[in-house]
Amino acid sequence: MKRDPALIPLSHDHLSALVLVYCLKHGKGASDRYQWPARPIAQVERIQQIWQQELQHHFVAEERFIFLPLQEQVLPATQTLTDDLLAEHQQIEQAIKQLSGLSVEALPAALIELANALESHIRKEERQYFEALQTELTVERLEQIGQAIADFYAELPPIQCALTGVMRKLGD
Repeated sequence: MKRDPALIPLSHDHLSALVLVYCLKHGKGASDRYQWPARPIAQVERIQQIWQQELQHHFVAEERFIFLPLQEQVLPATQTLTDDLLAEHQQIEQAIKQLSGLSVEALPAALIELANALESHIRKEERQYFEALQTELTVERLEQIGQAIADFYAELPPIQCALTGVMRKLGD
């Protein structure tokens, strides 16, 4: 199903996060365009930067404008999926925060674990949750959500992408 315009900014964020997943799994950038440090400790610093600048705001947008307000407006199966996604947000956030306390020896496995959790979460949102929302919500409701997300992202300052070094706005 073609992605509804209201959800495209979040899907763009997901694409950026999938580049991060690639970097974590392979220990290098997906191309010369995506710079990724080789040392696990430097990778942790980069992940924390990405969390502060991007992922944290993405999670807030999903939770504030989709997960929580729509919980009573979607079918029971989608409500269950919402609960799962909220729990995954907490697990991913905790995993990121715990990275700095791990030994150098434990980092490679933890980075792969984080990559797998993030990838699984993104795929679930894109393939199941967003598809369900597009089926269960009206066009008008999706437009309201899209505007709220756009307004939220517009209030945030531009960031320097931790993977490319390019200045950009979230959701672009």
